[in-house]
Amino acid sequence: MCRKFFLAFIFSVGQLAAEPLSSTSSYFSSRLDQANPGDFIVTKQPGCYCLLLIRSHDQKNIVLEEIDIPDYAIDLKKIDWKTWVVAHAPGHSSWVMLEIDLDKRTLLEAYSVKKRSFLQLSEEEQFLLKLLTLPTKRLNNSERRKIGPPPLADEEDHRPTWQPKIRFDGKERKSASSVYRAVWPHDKSLLSGSKIDFFFDEQLHDFSFPIWIEIYGGHYKSRLAVIEAGHNLFSPASAIPKRPPKILSMPKREKDQFVLDVLYKGAVEKFELYAIEVGPILKPAIRLLHTMQKIAVDTMQLSIPATLVDDRLQEGHRYRLAIMPSGHPECYAETEENFLLRP
Repeated sequence: MCRKFFLAFIFSVGQLAAEPLSSTSSYFSSRLDQANPGDFIVTKQPGCYCLLLIRSHDQKNIVLEEIDIPDYAIDLKKIDWKTWVVAHAPGHSSWVMLEIDLDKRTLLEAYSVKKRSFLQLSEEEQFLLKLLTLPTKRLNNSERRKIGPPPLADEEDHRPTWQPKIRFDGKERKSASSVYRAVWPHDKSLLSGSKIDFFFDEQLHDFSFPIWIEIYGGHYKSRLAVIEAGHNLFSPASAIPKRPPKILSMPKREKDQFVLDVLYKGAVEKFELYAIEVGPILKPAIRLLHTMQKIAVDTMQLSIPATLVDDRLQEGHRYRLAIMPSGHPECYAETEENFLLRP
């Protein structure tokens, strides 16, 4: 629940920031434009605490880290969140990096630091990304939550406006906040018709995160309370690695060459391609020179001269393929499937 809900929150802020259609969206955009690496918030959710950190931010992309820990695993009175992260977050249950393209409003990569593997968002998480398209408006004072019981029908409402309280850089603060609301469409889902309110501290002009989030409706109610926030928290985790290429098809002979398709996200000048003979005796990999052309988004086609294959590989033998971008041995990948070289 912790990571699924928080991912939706991340993307809702990211998408609204990139949407140029209204002044409300432009407000979110200006917030993220000011996002500083090292800014963080810690939220309390049922059963866990979640720390969200801006790892890096340039003109187009932003990288965030989310670290989750069960609530029973820490003592709020003793923990220093910056020290905890620098010590590699002992006791954490999840550590995820997200790279987001703010111009195209898309997720570029999702990577688990804990599992050292790339992630695919579940259908539920993709569903929650519908938050991205919701229009928002700033609430005026009369629309906001008040403190105390409501007045009688013939009385004026003099109740003070409720303001969230947080700890920022180790000091408690309860400043004036502004609230922006989105409304989920009536689609018979769990969030159908729910109102989603984002609270921002008006005095923290250089801080991009909300300090409180509320979701409430007929079928669903939740609060994302920020219990700690601040600047200058830096992660010891390594950057998101390059995703290994994936060979989509075994080599097929077309006239005087063998062709295969490769999926790879990112820019690449050339690949190193090898054939590894399948058998009880381990033999040196055989390098296969090739030409390359882009045939679709993130898809390359490699063409190997048939004369090279005939010269280096043996008929009737089976081979796996290995591939990596030139200069990036950490992106090495092998196929589980193998192919038989026929006459």
